[in-house]
Amino acid sequence: GQSTVLLQFEPDKVFIWNDMTPVDFLDKSGDKEERTRIRTYLGSLKYTADEMEHPIRELSGGQKAKVLLLSMSLSGANVLILDEPVTGLDPTATKEMYELIKELNVKDNVTIIMVTHDIENAVNYANKILHLGRKKYFYGTVEEYEKSNTSDAFLGGNE
Repeated sequence: GQSTVLLQFEPDKVFIWNDMTPVDFLDKSGDKEERTRIRTYLGSLKYTADEMEHPIRELSGGQKAKVLLLSMSLSGANVLILDEPVTGLDPTATKEMYELIKELNVKDNVTIIMVTHDIENAVNYANKILHLGRKKYFYGTVEEYEKSNTSDAFLGGNE
């Protein structure tokens, strides 16, 4: 079958002047059932009813990032490419984003290709690692990565 690939852009740049609410942004059909489904998804991401009706430009960086990731998820894409998806997020929002990304991968069978410098969380949430360094390269499972000398400097080992 054919794959659809969507790219994530920096949420603040995408939504800087956007007066749409998260529900309006995510609802492509105008169908009442679709809006209910969107509200349910947003509620599962810890949005309050009030936040669902606020303009996107007034939301926190973490909330904007979740709306963008949910938009990509609802598109039906089976491959998502994420470039530093947690940059600028606080620790709580970072954990929530990684859990949402993992859920998309495991429950929805979406392939996630993610660029990150956050090696510790990559190891905690990914199932494969491609490490590209100046002198060290690695591709394999997380378990293989943790045992490799490539991970030593990043995961507390000796280089």
